[in-house]
Amino acid sequence: MFGLTRKDISDSVVFYFLNIENYSKEFIQLMDSEICKIWNGDEEQESDITLVKLQIKNFIKNKNEKQKHGIVAEFICHLFLRSIDYKQHFLFQNLEEASLKKGFDGLYKKDEEMWLFESKSTHNNNTSHEIKINEAYTDLKAKIENINPDTGYNPWRNAYNHANSRSVHYDQSILTTLRKLSDQYSQNELAKICDFNIMPGSTIYWGDNWIEINAETLSGKLQETISEYEYNKLNVICVNKKDINQFIEYING
Repeated sequence: MFGLTRKDISDSVVFYFLNIENYSKEFIQLMDSEICKIWNGDEEQESDITLVKLQIKNFIKNKNEKQKHGIVAEFICHLFLRSIDYKQHFLFQNLEEASLKKGFDGLYKKDEEMWLFESKSTHNNNTSHEIKINEAYTDLKAKIENINPDTGYNPWRNAYNHANSRSVHYDQSILTTLRKLSDQYSQNELAKICDFNIMPGSTIYWGDNWIEINAETLSGKLQETISEYEYNKLNVICVNKKDINQFIEYING
């Protein structure tokens, strides 16, 4: 349903290529089953899907086009990651400018390992997945290693606040790790990206110029792009999507 191609590059590197031109019946059914949990958290009492759609509609209605495309791209990546059994330890609501910031676009756990996700997107067909993946990786590195210290921003504290929400899966090991990283960050004892499992994501909207990802070509380009990256494990997620129209229609429905 995601038009998925998976490339296992090594024991520690996996590429996921998704092609989403239109929403199939199965895709919409998956959205129906997941949208409330992505937005409100898995432990939230059963939510009214109509209300959640309205909340998302209100959230994005005053955003500019770039922001709208970014929100939809991030949602689709969360939908995909949940479909392959990554456990969500954050809320999708309350994004960057809101009161409870996430720290990272996504914090997940799978097979007892923590993963950090960052999403980048564009509807400029002249931009490549390699460029957007590099932007996402650079963003993750900057947050983890406090490359821009003048921001006064502690991503680990924000991630902890989300993971500690009663609406999110309770996981003491995640909370202990985030609390320790937050304290160390405040004391300028900074972590290194090489110690983390990371998932940079790229979404390109093609509109009427729709094409599917050439998996072999992109795989080769990405292997060159990541050759100097530092990580413990690396999942790269690249999405070709036609537009945001079907998502807007979905939340308006």
